[in-house]
Amino acid sequence: MRLPVHRSLFMRMVLYFVMIISLMTIVLSYGLYETFSKSTLDNLNNAYQRNLAQVSFSSRYMNESAQNLLWSVFSNPGTTVLMYQDTHNMNEVVPEVRKLNDLVETYPFVQSIYIYNQKLDRFIATGAGAVSSSAQFYDQGAVSLLSDKERLRPSEPIARLSTSPLHPEEALNVYTYMLYELQHENGGVSGAVLVNIKAEYLQNLIQSSSELSGAAEDSQTLVLSQQGQLMNPSARRPFLSDLSAMPFFRSMKDNSTGTGWLETEIDGKQSLVTYVTSDNFNWIFVQITPYAAILAKVHHVRSVTILISLLILAFSSIAAILLSRRLYRPIGQLVTSAQRVSEAGGNPQADKDHALADLHIVQDALTRAYISNQGYRQDEKRMMLKRLITDDAISEEMAHSILEKHRLSADDQGAYWLLLVRVDHYAEFQANFSEKDRHLLGYGIVNASEELFGASHITHSIDLGEDGIAVTLCSQEAPDCSREEEAPLVSIARELQNWCRQSLRLSVTVCISSCYTSPLQLRQAYLEAKLLSNYRLVYGHGSIIHPGSLDDRLKGNDCRLSLREEQELREALIDGKNQEAMVIYDTFMAGLALHTHEVIISNVLYLTYVVHNTFFVMEQNSLDQYHLDLSKWVRQVLQAETLTQIRGMFEQMFLFSSETVRSRKLNRSSVVLESIVALIEAKYPDMNLSLDYIADEIGMSKDHISKMFRRTYNKTISEYLLDLRISKVIELMENPELEFSEILERVGVENKKYFYSLFKKKMGASLRDYRLKQLTSPKNGNSS
Repeated sequence: MRLPVHRSLFMRMVLYFVMIISLMTIVLSYGLYETFSKSTLDNLNNAYQRNLAQVSFSSRYMNESAQNLLWSVFSNPGTTVLMYQDTHNMNEVVPEVRKLNDLVETYPFVQSIYIYNQKLDRFIATGAGAVSSSAQFYDQGAVSLLSDKERLRPSEPIARLSTSPLHPEEALNVYTYMLYELQHENGGVSGAVLVNIKAEYLQNLIQSSSELSGAAEDSQTLVLSQQGQLMNPSARRPFLSDLSAMPFFRSMKDNSTGTGWLETEIDGKQSLVTYVTSDNFNWIFVQITPYAAILAKVHHVRSVTILISLLILAFSSIAAILLSRRLYRPIGQLVTSAQRVSEAGGNPQADKDHALADLHIVQDALTRAYISNQGYRQDEKRMMLKRLITDDAISEEMAHSILEKHRLSADDQGAYWLLLVRVDHYAEFQANFSEKDRHLLGYGIVNASEELFGASHITHSIDLGEDGIAVTLCSQEAPDCSREEEAPLVSIARELQNWCRQSLRLSVTVCISSCYTSPLQLRQAYLEAKLLSNYRLVYGHGSIIHPGSLDDRLKGNDCRLSLREEQELREALIDGKNQEAMVIYDTFMAGLALHTHEVIISNVLYLTYVVHNTFFVMEQNSLDQYHLDLSKWVRQVLQAETLTQIRGMFEQMFLFSSETVRSRKLNRSSVVLESIVALIEAKYPDMNLSLDYIADEIGMSKDHISKMFRRTYNKTISEYLLDLRISKVIELMENPELEFSEILERVGVENKKYFYSLFKKKMGASLRDYRLKQLTSPKNGNSS
């Protein structure tokens, strides 16, 4: 019978892949389009707000410049004369008008400057028509402004229409700044200065800023007052137009922050309105951009997104077909092999063997997959057991679930132990092996543990990383938790240690917990084994530690360094006697080793504090520096694996202290001896120079300096002084004109007869014979 080849499976696989990829592409494309659209609007709005902020800054600069100019003109003494003089004096007017015209030419944004005198009813203006009365003044708007009580606001810009002196029919858009000092009793002012700023100057600033920001051509920038009056000339709206009735203005006024954006219809077009309020004189700067200009960029993004999505969909469809064929191929081969086996009944034996060979290939693949799955299950099992024994937050219900899943029922009756295998010299182990090598070595210990203990127990090994390797042991026999059951485990643990030493070149310490009757107690067994591992500090590397090994050995009572021992240790360190300090340390630690781990560590830390405090006192009272980092020292003590390591640390520190103290003593003796020698060489001509004199000068006892001097120079101070005087006498005898008495006086000899005898005894000749020998020696040229 021929089995049908399920080609429909291939089509379903292709269809599923294409549907999934298409759905993902559509969702991704829509998300990208929405993100791009929102990002575009946000970026444009932020750009417009920055543009408006720049315009606001420019207007603030114009306002400050105008006010500075206004105050400069107003505070000028010549201006004061023109505002308040009682008679017409053209000699005073002409120079001031010339100065004002120069100012107007200096500031490009200034339209004109007026000076008003109420007493003379006179306006003095720049440009044409310099002096005229109020009735004849060409800018009647300024005349009305000075008589309007409501608008007399000094130093604030007033947007208005001014008149050109040459072309009265021509209206000029200006911002007028006014400053006065005295207000007239009739309501006007006695004198004032008015500065007219060109409105087109602000418009030019707005246009330049818009061009730099890349604003759309259809966009427009408006400057509005708080009352809705247009403060800048626009191509679409005249200067000083009232826009307070516009919907977007009411929305901006309702916003308390004064900055933001909104969407509304303006002039029949849906537009984006961005606005910023100036904190200088409360003008509102508005950017209006039609949505048609904005959506042009968004539509471009949409077109690009659709094109990319179509390309992704096309390539994904091709990839789905290829992937489906790849996945379907082994299924088709399996079906074909099954067909061939089913049809092999009437075929030759060779065809049957060939068909079976194909099935063997499938079987091998399935076998490898099963083995891989089993390895995964083993890893999962070890991971869950690790969590069971190390995670104190795991619930009892979850613990039951883990045990049942991995065939360790909590209801089983048996005896349970936990072994903790820790690698000795772990710092060197980390330094000498890479992480991969450490993992392989740990895997070797796991396999050896399961093989050695698996012969008599159900064994599971767990690699805990730095904490070592945990081995759970289960005996299905009736639980017997007597101490005699520990002996076989100790024997197998010894075999494991020997194998690690011979095969892996590693030393390990094995800790065996007490016997427990339930696998739910493995967490407690692990904690006990971990606590036992602390006693590697006492028993050393390569030890096997179990509860029986601690019986009758560890005392629980407290143990402290006595005050006498502490004082002796301090004195030994101060005196640089490292051997005595080590004797005190060894004596104390010999008794301390029989106590609990907590007592040992606390006392070692206390010893650390004593040593650190002693070094600190020594540093305060000398120039020595011991550089003992207490935190680093404590960390090294806590990381030490054995008491031998800790002893080596203390021995090294005591030796360093001894060498430092010895060096200090030698340096001090050297300084004292150099001072003594220098004093003798300087004072030897003094007949009163003696040991008592030197001791007083040095400030030390004569016995002490005598011993120090003899120990270093192997002679007394008197002998050194005598040798120095003899050498000086020999030098002076080279001069034949000096008598012996004069020579002896120069070198400080008081008892000349006694010196003669000492000289002859030391040099083997009298003074006279020695001089004759000198005079006849070759160096004096008396013999060849």
